[in-house]
Amino acid sequence: MAKPYPSGGIPLIEAQWSHREFVTAVTPDYVLAKITSARQLLKRGETAESYFPAETAVITTTTIPDEKLNLLSWERELEIVEEFGPDYHVPTDYSTYEEQPADDRLANVERCMEGTVWMAHQIREREIDTMLIPLINGCSPEEWAICYEVLDRCAFEFPMVSYFSTQYFTGGAGIRVNELVADVREIATRQPRSIVLIGLLSPTYLRRMPRTVRAGTGLNQWRQPISPRKQTGQEMRSIWKQVSDKVSDALEQPRATDYTPSTSEEVA
Repeated sequence: MAKPYPSGGIPLIEAQWSHREFVTAVTPDYVLAKITSARQLLKRGETAESYFPAETAVITTTTIPDEKLNLLSWERELEIVEEFGPDYHVPTDYSTYEEQPADDRLANVERCMEGTVWMAHQIREREIDTMLIPLINGCSPEEWAICYEVLDRCAFEFPMVSYFSTQYFTGGAGIRVNELVADVREIATRQPRSIVLIGLLSPTYLRRMPRTVRAGTGLNQWRQPISPRKQTGQEMRSIWKQVSDKVSDALEQPRATDYTPSTSEEVA
């Protein structure tokens, strides 16, 4: 039986004591871990199955800082996925930035898609029980279109894709949430798959996204109100339920498919 694709609020989990205490107490439906965290845990003799509760599905992602991403080959990434055993994996990221030369950015989008297809073949050949959630990579509709075309003609079915939203909140340009909403809406109208947003767990912002956004992931929304060293398991469960319910409400409420934020609209 095929696994259901992720939905709702998904906490980003790092390989540290306090994060494990949170997951053990709360047992969220899904967690997101960077591929570097998975590698750390493997060095400690852990796998996704041994480290996380049985009720929690694990997603790993290659959306990591450039200095680490540039050292990660496809082959090593595949080894980590096979050994760690996540339920889902966001494969073969290549960083793209608006300030990059257009040719470099285009080449990175193409490499990301080439890696995704390669990874899908390898997972099937090795019979690895991990489902891929490809990245829609790039900074423009023309670059995103490369991703749609590759996924559409690929022999593998990908019902869900991912989009990295962290860069809209970092880099010194302020919070570019209106731009993020517009970009995600463009992606949603050009391809039919469900979307998980990596780096966005704010109910306020998720409420503004198109209906095909089914999940959001992040760290601050759970880490700020929860302190495993000071709170009981019951307290953590109660707080996470409030956070998770707000995210679910934001994602499940009616959302217009053609919504475009105005330039005068305040950032919530």
